Amino acid sequence: MVGPDSESDGAFTSPAETHTFAGILLDMDGTIVNSTDAIIKHWHKIGKELGVDPSVILQTAHGRRSIETLALYDQSRANWNCQYERCV
Repeated sequence: MVGPDSESDGAFTSPAETHTFAGILLDMDGTIVNSTDAIIKHWHKIGKELGVDPSVILQTAHGRRSIETLALYDQSRANWNCQYERCV
């Protein structure tokens, strides 16, 4: 499980790998591939940037789009530009 102390490396990715497939199945909601650890790590990072306890954010983030969760804590970051660029 990812927690506040696991961010020390700052990495959100693994080393690149090459695979060959006959088809592709997209998992946009984390049902097939469990993305919970990455999501927790993301909200811990954002919480620190906003000065908000990440555990409070995680209590309200489930089932919401990121932009809606950001709006609860910082309206200035709740826009589509901040979804794709660093807005700190």
